[in-house]
Amino acid sequence: AVLVMSGGVMAQNMDSVEGDFQALQALYHSTQGSDLPTLRSSNDLPHHSNATYPYMYMINGDIWWVKFNRRGGTSSWQNAGKPWTDKTGWENMTPNTMGNAVGVTTDSNGRVIEVDMQKITTEVYSGNRLFTTGNNLVGEIPAEVGNLKKVRKFNVKQNFLYGSLPPELGFMRDLERLSLAGHHWELDMDNKRLWAESSHMHTSTGDDPFSYSVNGKDVPATNRFKTELPPEIGSITGLKIFEFSHQFVQGTLPSEWGNLTELQGLFIDRPRNVENALYSEIPSSWGNMTKMRYFRIAGSTRLSLFGPLPPGMLGWDELVNFAVYDNDLSGEVPVFQNLTEVFYFNIARNNFTGEFPWESIFNGNNSRLNKFNISGNNISGQMPSTVPDAVFPAQNSGGRYRVAAFEVHSNNLSGEFPHWAHNMISQMTFNISFNDFSGPFPEGAMDNSSLKTFRIQGNNFSGELPDKEWATDGMNWFQIQNNNFEGEIPDSWATLFQDDDGNWRSGTEFRFDGNNFSGRVPDWGKHIDVNRYWFHTNRFTFVDIGPSYGDLQSALGGSYRIDNQKPFGKSRTVRKPSGSRVVIDMSEYHYSGNRYQWVKDGKALSGETSSVLELSSVGSSDEGAYTLEVTNSSMSGLGTHVSQPITFSLGNDDG
Repeated sequence: AVLVMSGGVMAQNMDSVEGDFQALQALYHSTQGSDLPTLRSSNDLPHHSNATYPYMYMINGDIWWVKFNRRGGTSSWQNAGKPWTDKTGWENMTPNTMGNAVGVTTDSNGRVIEVDMQKITTEVYSGNRLFTTGNNLVGEIPAEVGNLKKVRKFNVKQNFLYGSLPPELGFMRDLERLSLAGHHWELDMDNKRLWAESSHMHTSTGDDPFSYSVNGKDVPATNRFKTELPPEIGSITGLKIFEFSHQFVQGTLPSEWGNLTELQGLFIDRPRNVENALYSEIPSSWGNMTKMRYFRIAGSTRLSLFGPLPPGMLGWDELVNFAVYDNDLSGEVPVFQNLTEVFYFNIARNNFTGEFPWESIFNGNNSRLNKFNISGNNISGQMPSTVPDAVFPAQNSGGRYRVAAFEVHSNNLSGEFPHWAHNMISQMTFNISFNDFSGPFPEGAMDNSSLKTFRIQGNNFSGELPDKEWATDGMNWFQIQNNNFEGEIPDSWATLFQDDDGNWRSGTEFRFDGNNFSGRVPDWGKHIDVNRYWFHTNRFTFVDIGPSYGDLQSALGGSYRIDNQKPFGKSRTVRKPSGSRVVIDMSEYHYSGNRYQWVKDGKALSGETSSVLELSSVGSSDEGAYTLEVTNSSMSGLGTHVSQPITFSLGNDDG
């Protein structure tokens, strides 16, 4: 029978072996690259920044395509080789030999039940990890694929397909997996895990990797579909997995997809910039997807979603991976009920407001919680002082959660930061910066041997740093700037830069600036390679800085900052009766090369150029605020250090 689809598209709708054969033949012939523009040589390629959709050419029978960078811009031209790397069983296919074709599986009746054109070529990446990189199909998916009535799995990821998705996909009534574009991994629905979940699904920062290459081929996505999402897919009521990552998605999310009540995994993450790009509310009907485990519409180079989450979504109690970061979602923070399987929870960089329901996630039953990110919203309130202990693996964790990435930065959270949240196991990333947290240094994080990123800058933490060793075998990002810490930086903190054997380890940033530290400046930076080793805007003096200044300048150059110090010492008031002798002694701050100038009420005192100021037979003219200005001839680039004011007034002797 001939069916008319929406938009007037015509397709044969054949539920038979012959229909399967026609579908495979159409797929083979339409993906040879014959519709791509051709060039004589790679010298004729335009600059990659001037390339246009689909960003592909054919040159001497080879596929040349533009690789995209992390932000979605063009990066370089790549040669992917010939179309159809492996044609086994396809060139001379008959209805009786379909099951012999590479990537095709048939049942006992000769019906096609699986088409997998991703897992054809196997490459090695990063040691012994194996990745599958497609079969170099080049072209558009033909409407005839709608004939594949018995196919349960249709996987064409990591090829070079482009154009629109045909609405005839909706005819594939037995589909369970529709994998059109995306990452190398595959869901294991029975075990609720991602294949290779622990390797490249997430990074230590809580975000996903955008791309990496195997022999020049971009692994996460090479297909270049530019299309709206067909509403007709909503008629595949048994569909469990839909993968469509890194594509040029247009239009809105179809409300018809609310009929996909068996759906367990939806991946439309990192859509690319395109005219009429996806910008949509999540349809209320999508709340019917109550078996959802992996929901990802996130990480785009532009906003894709807006508005609140539909109430029905909050009843999804089988969630394992929930990622809607980098969107324009708003409303109250979502309160999911009865979550016990969450591995990855990321709602970062939206416009959610209100208080976060901490015990909906940290409820004791989320045994696999690994990455948690709510940063970059307008979430307010205080974190609870306690949450239920982690039920598993309590036997070897003392009830502590195993969360590799904990990120709540750039919100409006306040109050004392609770012990349970900095006492987690296996943390690699701890980022609570740019809030209004107070209290002492979150000491529990120091016991975590996996910690690589520690960011608490831009809060109101205070007090002295704990004098204990760090368990980490080498920190990469360490930022505690712009708080109110004071006192000396303990010698034991050299372990920030050392592995378990005491060897020095390089990192990226170590920032102690914008606090009230004093005492000896640590010289650890001379042993390591680091981009920022910053101690400026504290209360260090030349006597603190001098002993290590030359070594650190020589080792780090501009990566070392110790300038712009705040007033040193302590402000105080001195009272003496008229006629008394007053001595203000600042000699403890003397260092070789220092030059001094005493200042009263903002005016330099003539001849008072030592570290000790003596006032004899004081009277009312001596009352005022005194400061000591200090420069150093060997450290002229550090400017002038000024003491805290010492105020003198006449009165009873205060001792």
